[in-house]
Amino acid sequence: MLSPIQSVGVGLTLASIYLINQRDVISEKISQFQKRSASEANHLPQAESAIVNFPKMPVRVTEHK
Repeated sequence: MLSPIQSVGVGLTLASIYLINQRDVISEKISQFQKRSASEANHLPQAESAIVNFPKMPVRVTEHK
C-alpha cells in the first residue's frame, strides 16, 4: 500500500518518463511553432509611432483663501 506522497512520486516519475520518451516529438513541435510564429510576425503590418504635439494653452491660476 502506498502513502499519498508516494503515489504523487509515482505519478511524477511516470510523467517524467513519458516526457523524456517524447522529447524529440515535443522539441520538433516547439520548433515548428516558433518558426510559424516568426513567419507570421514578419507579415504583420508594423505599427506607426506618432508624436502628438498639443498647442500651448494659457492656464489661469487662482488661489483660494
